[in-house]
Amino acid sequence: MNIQVRAIVRAVAFLILAVAPSCTREQRPESGTIRIVDALQHELVLDTIPRRIVSLTPAVTEALFAIGAGEQVVGVTRFCNYPPEAEGRTIVGDMLNPNLEVIVSLRPDLVVVSMEGNRKETFLQLREVNIPVFVTNPRDISGVMDMLLDLGILTHRRTAAEQLVDSLRRVVSEIQPTGSRPGVLMLVSIQPLMAAGGNTFLGKVIIAAGGKNAAEELPGSYPTLNREGLLELNPDVILFPKDLGLTRQRLQEEFPEWVQLAAFQTNHIYFVNSDIFQRPGPRIVQAVMELHDILKRD
Repeated sequence: MNIQVRAIVRAVAFLILAVAPSCTREQRPESGTIRIVDALQHELVLDTIPRRIVSLTPAVTEALFAIGAGEQVVGVTRFCNYPPEAEGRTIVGDMLNPNLEVIVSLRPDLVVVSMEGNRKETFLQLREVNIPVFVTNPRDISGVMDMLLDLGILTHRRTAAEQLVDSLRRVVSEIQPTGSRPGVLMLVSIQPLMAAGGNTFLGKVIIAAGGKNAAEELPGSYPTLNREGLLELNPDVILFPKDLGLTRQRLQEEFPEWVQLAAFQTNHIYFVNSDIFQRPGPRIVQAVMELHDILKRD
């Protein structure tokens, strides 16, 4: 990563950290009706500002802390590992199978879920015990910004959320594609070979960073590839989540034919932080910047 991009990435991280404490200067009334429509087009009405929030996705947890609402978060999933302060909150299980008893014991006045990360059954169970639920569904960078603004309204951190969103949007607006868009393939699995398709959050990140998703025209959100099909795609850049534990040497041993790929011949194989690249939260701007830097390399 070059010096300029490193500086911008540090600035993005600083923006997220700096906005949080600044919002404590906002007036925080103890009451006041909140009305907001969620991703399911359901209107949520709260009589007071939620003080005991349970987040059931890592992206929402990051967003709540980013706008300074971390002190209002009492429960998170075991995957909510950022920021570090989040790990001090009560663990309510994982995203697909949260423990309803633990959630109820926390006496939440709001639970925030995601359409893609959580199950419909969880949503219905929470509604059955009369716990207010807000559903998010950020599908691209614009959707992440909307989620931040919605959470700002819900938590009475609207000013902080708007400041953060304005700052992040300025960073994204400075990203300009350099010449033709190189083909980028994000493989989320190698057994089987599975790529992020065009209608995925990762696919949108590739476009925002100045690339072209090599799997964009394949059917399905996460299409499965055979070995010959991947050779036909012949991407300029291949990305792998770091948590797959892969190395270039292992890839060459398992897929010796990949030496024919342009990405291997130019050494454009990268292992990226899956938490940053795959979570539809405020750090996605950092992912876009990092990928943009990769695409600018010779």
